[in-house]
Amino acid sequence: GVTYVAPFGLSAGVNVVADSGQYFRGDEANLLPQIPGYVVVNARVAYEIVRQVSVFALADNIFNEKYSTFGVLGDATDVLGASFDSPRFLGPGAPRAGWVGLDLRY
Repeated sequence: GVTYVAPFGLSAGVNVVADSGQYFRGDEANLLPQIPGYVVVNARVAYEIVRQVSVFALADNIFNEKYSTFGVLGDATDVLGASFDSPRFLGPGAPRAGWVGLDLRY
Protein backbone atom coordinates (compact mmCIF):
# COMPACT_ATOMS: atom_id res chain seq x y z
CA GLY A 1 0.00 0.00 0.00
CA VAL A 2 0.93 3.64 -0.36
CA THR A 3 -0.46 6.77 1.27
CA TYR A 4 0.10 10.43 0.46
CA VAL A 5 -0.37 12.94 3.26
CA ALA A 6 -0.72 16.58 2.17
CA PRO A 7 0.34 19.38 4.53
CA PHE A 8 -3.20 20.84 4.64
CA GLY A 9 -4.90 17.77 6.22
CA LEU A 10 -5.78 15.68 3.18
CA SER A 11 -4.55 12.12 2.85
CA ALA A 12 -5.18 9.55 0.15
CA GLY A 13 -4.02 5.99 -0.12
CA VAL A 14 -4.41 2.76 -1.99
CA ASN A 15 -3.52 -0.81 -1.09
CA VAL A 16 -3.39 -3.92 -3.22
CA VAL A 17 -4.07 -7.45 -1.99
CA ALA A 18 -2.87 -10.24 -4.28
CA ASP A 19 -3.07 -13.99 -3.85
CA SER A 20 -1.85 -16.75 -6.13
CA GLY A 21 -3.92 -19.76 -7.11
CA GLN A 22 -4.48 -22.56 -4.63
CA TYR A 23 -5.70 -26.14 -4.65
CA PHE A 24 -8.99 -27.30 -3.17
CA ARG A 25 -8.93 -28.61 0.39
CA GLY A 26 -9.44 -32.34 0.04
CA ASP A 27 -7.39 -32.55 -3.19
CA GLU A 28 -4.16 -33.49 -1.46
CA ALA A 29 -2.79 -35.00 -4.69
CA ASN A 30 -3.34 -31.64 -6.46
CA LEU A 31 -5.03 -33.31 -9.43
CA LEU A 32 -7.84 -30.76 -9.98
CA PRO A 33 -7.30 -27.33 -11.52
CA GLN A 34 -6.38 -24.63 -9.03
CA ILE A 35 -8.71 -21.92 -7.79
CA PRO A 36 -7.52 -18.84 -9.73
CA GLY A 37 -5.50 -16.16 -8.01
CA TYR A 38 -6.80 -12.63 -7.62
CA VAL A 39 -5.83 -8.99 -7.14
CA VAL A 40 -8.07 -6.62 -5.14
CA VAL A 41 -7.52 -2.85 -4.96
CA ASN A 42 -8.80 -0.76 -2.02
CA ALA A 43 -8.64 3.02 -1.50
CA ARG A 44 -9.03 5.55 1.32
CA VAL A 45 -9.34 9.34 1.37
CA ALA A 46 -9.43 11.40 4.56
CA TYR A 47 -9.52 15.06 5.50
CA GLU A 48 -8.51 16.30 8.95
CA ILE A 49 -10.92 19.08 9.94
CA VAL A 50 -9.19 19.77 13.25
CA ARG A 51 -6.52 17.80 15.10
CA GLN A 52 -8.99 15.38 16.75
CA VAL A 53 -11.65 15.19 13.99
CA SER A 54 -11.42 13.91 10.43
CA VAL A 55 -13.82 12.61 7.81
CA PHE A 56 -13.00 9.69 5.56
CA ALA A 57 -14.23 7.63 2.63
CA LEU A 58 -13.23 4.01 2.01
CA ALA A 59 -13.71 1.92 -1.10
CA ASP A 60 -12.93 -1.80 -1.07
CA ASN A 61 -12.56 -3.89 -4.22
CA ILE A 62 -12.91 -0.78 -6.39
CA PHE A 63 -12.68 -2.75 -9.65
CA ASN A 64 -15.36 -5.23 -8.45
CA GLU A 65 -13.10 -8.26 -8.87
CA LYS A 66 -15.02 -11.57 -8.71
CA TYR A 67 -12.84 -14.05 -6.83
CA SER A 68 -12.81 -16.96 -4.40
CA THR A 69 -10.73 -17.05 -1.24
CA PHE A 70 -10.73 -20.82 -0.77
CA GLY A 71 -12.24 -24.06 -2.04
CA VAL A 72 -13.15 -27.39 -0.52
CA LEU A 73 -14.32 -30.72 -1.87
CA GLY A 74 -17.40 -32.30 -0.34
CA ASP A 75 -20.70 -34.10 -0.84
CA ALA A 76 -23.82 -31.96 -0.46
CA THR A 77 -26.40 -34.39 -1.81
CA ASP A 78 -28.00 -34.75 1.64
CA VAL A 79 -28.68 -31.00 1.69
CA LEU A 80 -29.02 -30.00 -1.98
CA GLY A 81 -30.41 -33.25 -3.40
CA ALA A 82 -29.15 -35.84 -5.86
CA SER A 83 -29.35 -33.42 -8.80
CA PHE A 84 -26.42 -31.42 -7.35
CA ASP A 85 -23.41 -33.28 -8.72
CA SER A 86 -20.44 -30.96 -8.19
CA PRO A 87 -18.12 -31.77 -5.27
CA ARG A 88 -16.46 -28.32 -5.48
CA PHE A 89 -17.42 -25.54 -3.09
CA LEU A 90 -15.92 -22.06 -3.28
CA GLY A 91 -15.81 -19.31 -0.67
CA PRO A 92 -16.61 -16.05 -2.46
CA GLY A 93 -14.46 -12.98 -1.90
CA ALA A 94 -15.84 -9.69 -0.64
CA PRO A 95 -17.76 -7.61 -3.19
CA ARG A 96 -17.26 -3.92 -3.91
CA ALA A 97 -18.13 -1.84 -0.86
CA GLY A 98 -17.85 1.75 0.30
CA TRP A 99 -18.08 3.66 3.55
CA VAL A 100 -17.95 7.23 4.74
CA GLY A 101 -17.32 8.13 8.32
CA LEU A 102 -16.02 10.38 11.02
CA ASP A 103 -12.86 9.72 13.05
CA LEU A 104 -12.81 11.19 16.56
CA ARG A 105 -9.52 11.00 18.45
CA TYR A 106 -8.99 11.97 22.07
